[in-house]
Amino acid sequence: MGSAVFLWAQRSFFFVLTLLVGWVIYGLALVEIDDGGRQLWPFLIIWVLASYVLLPRLNMLLARIYVPSTLELGVHKNNPVRALYEQAGFRQTHTEEDYLHYSLTPSAVDARSRNADQR
Repeated sequence: MGSAVFLWAQRSFFFVLTLLVGWVIYGLALVEIDDGGRQLWPFLIIWVLASYVLLPRLNMLLARIYVPSTLELGVHKNNPVRALYEQAGFRQTHTEEDYLHYSLTPSAVDARSRNADQR
């Protein structure tokens, strides 16, 4: 229970931080556009905030929303390539008519990448 609350609080904090940084970037951009003189430092601040704070957080947020947590596929039972899927870490979940259904979870991908790093 405690770890779930901590995870929720951490995600909420980073979401609010992302919104605040986006608002600051927007405000700095508007101030620079309205200002008649061109100064270098506001552009540097905007670039640093956007590049190192806002965009990576936005990328992680969108990846959590749109990237599936489990990869699933169906392979015909006579397809010889299914052995490659099994070697890659896919596990058979069920059979439906002439198709074998496989699933790959992020933990299987992580374990495979750790094994590759140890070689």
